[in-house]
Amino acid sequence: MTDPQRGAPLQAAQMLPPGAAVLIRHYDDPGREELALTLAALARRQRLRVMLALRDPVQDLPLADRIEADGIHLPEAVLKAGGLARLWQWRRGKPGRIITAAAHSPAALRRAEQAGVDAVLLSPVFATLSHPGAPFLGGLRVRRWVQQTRLPVLALGGISAQTIAGLSRSGIWGAAAIGGLTPRAIGG
Repeated sequence: MTDPQRGAPLQAAQMLPPGAAVLIRHYDDPGREELALTLAALARRQRLRVMLALRDPVQDLPLADRIEADGIHLPEAVLKAGGLARLWQWRRGKPGRIITAAAHSPAALRRAEQAGVDAVLLSPVFATLSHPGAPFLGGLRVRRWVQQTRLPVLALGGISAQTIAGLSRSGIWGAAAIGGLTPRAIGG
């Protein structure tokens, strides 16, 4: 996941293995479109999937089309607001396009499931620099919440090579990271 305050998205994308995904956020960044186009081109060369986070589906879906996104990601607030028919139209006729959503509670997991998204990013799983001092879920709560949904769940928040090991029996499908992909975080 990109974050305008943390990390270097182009360098992080170069470290990902083929088949992984780059989720472009940078919501309010004036250079968002340029970054999205650059990251999408890099991702195609690296055989990565490209996802675009939508703060406003009406404004952001055209950018998803311009970068030929493989998927879109919905912050929890967008999912809460409803009116998602336009998102399903975006995906219609394009096999392989996916829609993910953020979830921070069991209620959000239920909303995501009811909305028909393909997967959720559950956060914050561990203490994270993105939200210093904020409460986090921890492995036991993650496991309980994962058992409450049929959706594939990706862990987010405080993810590193060390912390991901603590989720080995939680039932998560995968993980997403921001700072966890820096050379220091992965032992480089």
